[in-house]
Amino acid sequence: MSRIGTKLITLPSGTTLTQSENVLEFNGAKGQTVMTLHPKASIEINESTVKINRLGDDRLARSIHGLTRMLVANAVEGVTNGFTKKVEMHGIGYRAETTGDKLTLSVGFTHPVIIEAPSGITFSIEKNTL
Repeated sequence: MSRIGTKLITLPSGTTLTQSENVLEFNGAKGQTVMTLHPKASIEINESTVKINRLGDDRLARSIHGLTRMLVANAVEGVTNGFTKKVEMHGIGYRAETTGDKLTLSVGFTHPVIIEAPSGITFSIEKNTL
């Protein structure tokens, strides 16, 4: 039995999950997303929890079980909190700074690397020292 696939997914308040046949629709504070459920998996939706079940015990069904659970959990996280990526820079001479919507990285090249943020994405630097 999959250890990941058997874990329940908690739906935070303000997040809804609806199912119509094999299409799952997630709605939350940060937006909405749609996901197609694999035919070897089924889903049980309660008021605040979601359980993923597998249909069959063959190799494909077992592998889809954990994958489906993680895809559903990530979709719930995305519509609730959004996506964040934290990067740590270690070493001497590495530096990052933000100016407006641009991120300037000094990471060992002869020139600084400047990255412009696409719409809807923000950069932030927590601390810039060791």
